[in-house]
Amino acid sequence: MKKHKILLLLVLVFSFTTGLVLGEVKKTEIVYANLDNYGKPLGLYVINDFESDADASIVDYGVYDAVFSLSQVDGINYKNDEISFDMPKGRYQYQGNLVDRELPWDIAISYKLNDNEIKAEELSGANGKLEIAIAITPKVAEFSDKLVLQISVSLPSNKAFNIASEGATIAVAGTNHTLAFVVLPTMDAEFVITADVEDFHMPGMQFAGINMGMNNEMYTEYVKKLVANLPIADMVDNMAANMFPKQVAPKSFVDERNGNIASLQFVFLSEGIQAKPAPVKEIPKEKADESFMDRLLGLFGN
Repeated sequence: MKKHKILLLLVLVFSFTTGLVLGEVKKTEIVYANLDNYGKPLGLYVINDFESDADASIVDYGVYDAVFSLSQVDGINYKNDEISFDMPKGRYQYQGNLVDRELPWDIAISYKLNDNEIKAEELSGANGKLEIAIAITPKVAEFSDKLVLQISVSLPSNKAFNIASEGATIAVAGTNHTLAFVVLPTMDAEFVITADVEDFHMPGMQFAGINMGMNNEMYTEYVKKLVANLPIADMVDNMAANMFPKQVAPKSFVDERNGNIASLQFVFLSEGIQAKPAPVKEIPKEKADESFMDRLLGLFGN
């Protein structure tokens, strides 16, 4: 009987300990980059997001210039590229400013006005035929081969007219016309936007690298219907398996010691082109205070 009690106690202790160890913690990395108007990175930082179904002690890794908590939790420690903290059940976030990292894509943006190359800063208040070229080249295959890059360019509807771009989805969003592009994994791409502009300005361009979820079965059935009467009909399943591979947990962008994580996203934003300042109107100087006699003489035209 005594042995049974000891065994039962050990089982209970083991179960309790295992429950603590197996408490699920999911990590998401959102990598933000500020770009200049030509696509060159100006600065990078990462929002590290942790979600846990129980209290947890976290150890994370990364080479940062600075680290600070974004949640109401005290006691975040950063030493020798190691970040540690205790978090309660729920969500915890901290920001790390990256020292220097190569982004998964090279982004090159150029501009022309009336068929002549022009600097972005010279486009403020410009008039004429505008051309914006965006070139995307994969650089870090470990990430660019697995993520879709979405591009969003907004042009003010009252400043840009006859907007056109091959391969773009164009929609009206409030006071802007927004052009959306998609670059598939492993692919190079180049997009050209043209418009007639007046007193031009525009907000920053947005680039988002994401793991795009797809209903593989739906797309496979759709393709089967399209090629039902063609010789390749029997090859669709194998083709779809290669085109729509199963999604796997991504690796950490910040540090390989973090291993695989639940989700990885990239968000880039360019500076944008500011509106041309309105001309300053000169305000006439007020006349010096007149005496009573001056005002009285003024009534008689003197």
